Amino acid sequence: MNEKISMKEKVIKYVVMNLPSFFLHFLILIIASFTMDLSFETSQAAQTLVILMVLYVLGGVVLKVQPTMLHNLLSVSLILIYNIVLYLGPILITSLEQSAWNVWLIMNSIPFIYLAFLHEQLILVAIVIPSTFLMIGLSLKTIFVRKRKKN
Repeated sequence: MNEKISMKEKVIKYVVMNLPSFFLHFLILIIASFTMDLSFETSQAAQTLVILMVLYVLGGVVLKVQPTMLHNLLSVSLILIYNIVLYLGPILITSLEQSAWNVWLIMNSIPFIYLAFLHEQLILVAIVIPSTFLMIGLSLKTIFVRKRKKN
């Protein structure tokens, strides 16, 4: 029996598939925010960024491997969509500049604040860092799982 899945069910399935990576993203943001040194030295920018990248790759290794590479990509894509809306919202809708939106944006940007000290437009790299490095970690886990199954 071939039942059609409604759009609402597809969206719910997509969100449920993304929940682990979304919670992991916030956990990494919280850990990084509380542990980083806010002395605003630009020499720490590279170190902080590398630590964040390693945390996201390790986080990707923790995530559940999906059946296909497309499903793996979809399982971390909500973070990218969230970051695009979060960072570009105040740029596109000027009424959001002086609102609670900016407070939420700053709270989500604290671990990436050193990027802004190197160049103010580099903070936009923070949009793609989480989902990209979670995907790298998830891909590494997929490779290890497939090699283990072959042996």
